[in-house]
Amino acid sequence: MLKERKEQEIISTESMVVRIGSLYQDRSRFRNYPPFQRDKVWGLRMKQVFIDSLLRKLPVNACMLMEDTDSLGNGIYQVIDGQQRLETIFEFLENGFATVREAKGGLLTFAPIEPGCTFSALSHPTQNRLQDYKMPFVTFGKEHEDVLEEIFLRTNNQEPLSVGEQLFIRNSKARHIALALLQHPFWAARYTGRTNRKENFQAALELITIEVLGFPVNLMISHSTFNPLNRLALGEFDSELSETLQNTIWRRLSMAERAFAGANIHSKRDIIPAYEACVHLDTQGFDLLSSEQGCLGEWFTLAKRGNMRDRVRDYHPFARMDFLSVQKDFWIAQAENIQHLPGLVRK
Repeated sequence: MLKERKEQEIISTESMVVRIGSLYQDRSRFRNYPPFQRDKVWGLRMKQVFIDSLLRKLPVNACMLMEDTDSLGNGIYQVIDGQQRLETIFEFLENGFATVREAKGGLLTFAPIEPGCTFSALSHPTQNRLQDYKMPFVTFGKEHEDVLEEIFLRTNNQEPLSVGEQLFIRNSKARHIALALLQHPFWAARYTGRTNRKENFQAALELITIEVLGFPVNLMISHSTFNPLNRLALGEFDSELSETLQNTIWRRLSMAERAFAGANIHSKRDIIPAYEACVHLDTQGFDLLSSEQGCLGEWFTLAKRGNMRDRVRDYHPFARMDFLSVQKDFWIAQAENIQHLPGLVRK
């Protein structure tokens, strides 16, 4: 069941400012990031522009903190929003990168301040100006801990999260199973797609959805809470998730690791037909763990290219594989053919 919230949830907050010099000295109190925080996605240029803004004393958005205590009872802050900003400051003060060298338009049109310098190479007045910068913070008490995910989602409207990051934030049994599944060797051996915005986490949730609801299934994310992926991430199917189901997915990922040797599984959408092929053949009495290694690789490559009549510029047959109708049509065409591939072994 979905969590019920009060219709009128009033969040009490306070504001404070902290000198960057003091912030760095007490960084252990601020370097606490809840599991729903996004991975570090700022590139070097973004970090450099941010530091240049601080050197100019330009205002920056406030970081959001929750007051907490560590295991020894010392006061700390959980960083609900602001990880990228704080880590960039700490990295620069530790000489992790240099200031921007030249303006290239876009976010930076001013001539850079002391270009190409690490923190220790800056002049003393510039060092002092950075350390004296007062970072703004908004804090709220631990009594609001149960709505941290909701607060994080709402405060990131101005910096949209990827679909995978939105799903990752929700704390459910499905989330923990998906994280366990990401430890499977399949991801390192066969998946070559992006992972920096939780794309692989989203794919792991999709595998759980396929097992719970069967396929074809709608895996296209939407704002509707009735979307299967949303419902899974929000915990609606938690009662149907078991260790047996997790072990089944783990075993079928082992099948995929062996059967798709040599195939280019380059995106999370590629994983959908690959995994569904393993489910289909497994339930039809084939033993993919004993079948020839790479036995599904050529089939996958040809299916990914599409029929010759469909091969137009920028055509990608798997690009819409998260749509139920596309999956349905795909398996109407492929369900029989895939059972007659060379190298397959029956149980």
